[in-house]
Amino acid sequence: MKETVYCGERGEGGAAVWKTTVRDGEEIARRELPPRLDLRNHSPTGFEWGYGGSGPAQLALALLVDALGDAEEALTLYQPFKWQVVTNLPSTAWKLTDTAIREIAEELRLKRNAMEYTQPSGYRTLTEMLKDSGTPEPMAEDFDDIFDGPAVLPPWRNETTITERNEETI
Repeated sequence: MKETVYCGERGEGGAAVWKTTVRDGEEIARRELPPRLDLRNHSPTGFEWGYGGSGPAQLALALLVDALGDAEEALTLYQPFKWQVVTNLPSTAWKLTDTAIREIAEELRLKRNAMEYTQPSGYRTLTEMLKDSGTPEPMAEDFDDIFDGPAVLPPWRNETTITERNEETI
């Protein structure tokens, strides 16, 4: 049986990650894991793990692309994979098998697919709630007196992630 084992280790030269192919318990090939900067360039200085930064994002992407063999799918899963797996890897050395990575990826796919269908009806966005209540949407100039100069509202102020249950639709 053929299996791939991914290994990360910290040394004097920094963090290194490689891929080892094993058949019937015997190592048959070993090489550095390509960072896949061609897909996303989070960390041109290399891989990292144990926290949620750019180096761990690059590692998550590289592991998924290699283990899944599907760059498009890896691009949709690498951030959740980073938070679930890469941030929790031991700081000095670790090993992951391609089988474990594929199993975790499948769990993340199922979670992603379930979330696409769980937005209950009867929820409204913050913008919709403000319109319905007659409250004008805040403008940047409304905050000028609070700050020393013109304020810039955060880009998320119109996001649809803040919701309130619309009791009338039940």
